Amino acid sequence: MSAKTNPIRSDLQLDVQKRVRTWAPRRADIASWASEALGRRAANREVSVRLVGRAESRKLNARYRGKDHATNVLSFPASPLAAPPLAASASDDAAQPLGDLVICPPVLRAEALEQRKPLRAHWAHLVVHGSLHLIVTTTNTMPMRAAWSAARSPCFGGSVSPTLSGYARQR
Repeated sequence: MSAKTNPIRSDLQLDVQKRVRTWAPRRADIASWASEALGRRAANREVSVRLVGRAESRKLNARYRGKDHATNVLSFPASPLAAPPLAASASDDAAQPLGDLVICPPVLRAEALEQRKPLRAHWAHLVVHGSLHLIVTTTNTMPMRAAWSAARSPCFGGSVSPTLSGYARQR
């Protein structure tokens, strides 16, 4: 008699809530960019992405960062209390929360135009940036700088990641 095992899910679960009427990349693209940025840390994890207008972005930015203006992306890592104990999560195949991203497409679009970047490329850049902040809360660490550098390279034509390097040619 063989023991029954639960396969370990290696994909990132992504929930997208769209609260603003504007173009946004497909859910699959956002999931791919986040997964690529997170690497093995995406395994069996869940990220919620909320697309908001300027008013909601401004409100959240003021409340959580003390800055009274709309911003492109906010990252809210899940509390350690949000995940069940390790023993429980090892036997359960349900994805565990990694955190939430709040993206403001109107700000993102304005930045892309101002910086003369393809809109899709700027989306990928900010999904990667926000995702990295779910696992490291400050960019002033060697691991974060190394991860960001590696993940960002394809955003600007590098060849580190075939998944991310193709996004700028699309759209």
